[in-house]
Amino acid sequence: MSSPTVALSELSKNSKRVAETLGPRRGDGAVSPERGDDVAPPPVDGEWRLRFATNEAAKKRSELGAETPGNTRRCFEALRGDPASRSDPDRQHRLRGRLATGNRGGRDCPQWEHAVTAGGRVRHLVDEARRTVYFVYASPRHPKDTE
Repeated sequence: MSSPTVALSELSKNSKRVAETLGPRRGDGAVSPERGDDVAPPPVDGEWRLRFATNEAAKKRSELGAETPGNTRRCFEALRGDPASRSDPDRQHRLRGRLATGNRGGRDCPQWEHAVTAGGRVRHLVDEARRTVYFVYASPRHPKDTE
């Protein structure tokens, strides 16, 4: 019985196809989140769905979580529960003026901001019809457009 032989060039082509299918990867082998992906973990029991609206928000969310994991988790829990809560306006509030709304999929949605730390922010659109929160900005640094 003869063993099948495959040319090295064919192996590289197959590896490239597999890599393209899997998408961008981090050094540890896990797929990096990007625009349109859900923010882990998935919602349960009537919670709001959290999604990344931009690649930048997905990338910077990791930095925010690494620097302040407890505050980041509390922020995500608050947004899953009530992303438009007015109970703590110093922590979570709707933006005003030109930043009051954002467009997602051709729909205007109210834009809110959650203060994770003194400088760290998560800016999000609230799509009530889909019960989805879209992260448009997440960073351990304060956004420059509201300074």
